[in-house]
Amino acid sequence: MDNRMSKQTCAAIAKRLIVKNIYLTEDQFKVETEEYLLENKADFYEEMDDRDWNTYYEDKLAKPVNIFINSITFTLC
Repeated sequence: MDNRMSKQTCAAIAKRLIVKNIYLTEDQFKVETEEYLLENKADFYEEMDDRDWNTYYEDKLAKPVNIFINSITFTLC
């Protein structure tokens, strides 16, 4: 996934999450991310094993999604 697509994915996931709950657990982040990728037919995700997925999630998605959530929360407060 290139940087632009990664940012778009993070923004879409953050928007979905903020509707559900402002204060999310790490598990909720991860589950919603997996659901989003499956719904959007992210081929790279379907080809990963659990270990690769965990590494990819932590390196590429967890921090950016959290930043989006925090910025949305800050804006609302």
